[in-house]
Amino acid sequence: MIAVGLVALGLLAHDPKVRKTARWLAPVLGDYDRGIRRAARRRGNRWLRDCNLIPTRPNEVLIPGVSAPPKHVNYSCWLRYPAGHREGHLELRDLPLKGITTENLRRLYADSLGLLHAADFEVTRPNPQKYPNRWLVRLFASDRLSTLASPSVLDRLPNVSIETGHVAVTVGRTLNGVRHVDLSGISGMTIAGQPGAGKTAGVNVLVAGLASRPDLVSLYIADGKGGSDWAWCSPYVTRYTNNDNFDDILAMLHEVRDLMRTRLRSNVAEHGDSNFWHWEPTFNDCAVAVILDEIQNWITPAVKTKETKEKSEEFIAPVIDIVKKGRSAGITLIAMTQKPTTDALPSVLCDNAALKVAFRCSTPEMAKSALGSLPDGSSSPTAIDFVQKGMSVMTMDSGMAEYVQWDYLPESDIPALLDAVR
Repeated sequence: MIAVGLVALGLLAHDPKVRKTARWLAPVLGDYDRGIRRAARRRGNRWLRDCNLIPTRPNEVLIPGVSAPPKHVNYSCWLRYPAGHREGHLELRDLPLKGITTENLRRLYADSLGLLHAADFEVTRPNPQKYPNRWLVRLFASDRLSTLASPSVLDRLPNVSIETGHVAVTVGRTLNGVRHVDLSGISGMTIAGQPGAGKTAGVNVLVAGLASRPDLVSLYIADGKGGSDWAWCSPYVTRYTNNDNFDDILAMLHEVRDLMRTRLRSNVAEHGDSNFWHWEPTFNDCAVAVILDEIQNWITPAVKTKETKEKSEEFIAPVIDIVKKGRSAGITLIAMTQKPTTDALPSVLCDNAALKVAFRCSTPEMAKSALGSLPDGSSSPTAIDFVQKGMSVMTMDSGMAEYVQWDYLPESDIPALLDAVR
């Protein structure tokens, strides 16, 4: 009777762990929970064997570099499906696998989604330092990327949040919510991807949001293609050029670098702090964004002469200087390119760019050039279909990357919307 009373008290306790333990000890509820757990473990171990992670022949190697354990063992693997739902999760705990990586497992899950009765999955490692052999895989009944298959078409300017230490624009959606680009956290940003993938249309949203606050944001835009893609913005920015030679762009960069140097010298004396973002932006000291579209045309000019080589070197110097030092001066440089290679985007520029975005990339080499080395399990721009305009992979503060579907704001609508709010 005392034991029954303690169990009853446990079931009424506020602490979830206490309630779970009490339920486990209860005569009927405990039997039910243990049966559910045993069934989940049977499903998990069946999956291990059905997907051939566990070898069926002696000394068989199923994953290069990974030594598999004996076949007839009941492993710490649970495959759970919530009642009435196909979505569930697969927990792999302390598997005796040597050499396994998240990327190995991602390929395994992708190949065995049919066995899991799922259409998509997400891999996480709850605590890789403490539990190096533990993974958690969430299973989904539908392909999550299908929910981001097309951009949201805006009929208004994007949301812009500006306060001390932040200038953030809502640019699109991720699998977990909306995505912002915050200038305060970055002095350099790279945007790469194949032609026609939606780079310019996506960045239009960012630029339109920044241009809606001319009291607090100053914009410099240069179009290296020499076309009219950015002509709509010329009335709304501090400086604009679509001249693809070096004269205008060099004048623009020298102006921005001079402003940066002035701020870096005067910040402490005037504000008592070296970091612009600790007190700004204000009307008198705006945040600054410099957008260089098709930057490769200045870094590797098509016509190679002694003069263009010298001009190219003169161009690269302030670009690198701004990306390295601009954050404390409230200045962000955004470099866009169709060609994310080291000759088009110098490694020092990529290394110092805190935020990287890659639209569709045709090869893993192109994706790596655009995003750098990412941990196993990160999203990849090579998985983006060409018809998915505006879909990209964007780096995160965690070091991983996530899919971002950029919103779409028709270029023809932007001037009227800006005129209405400025």
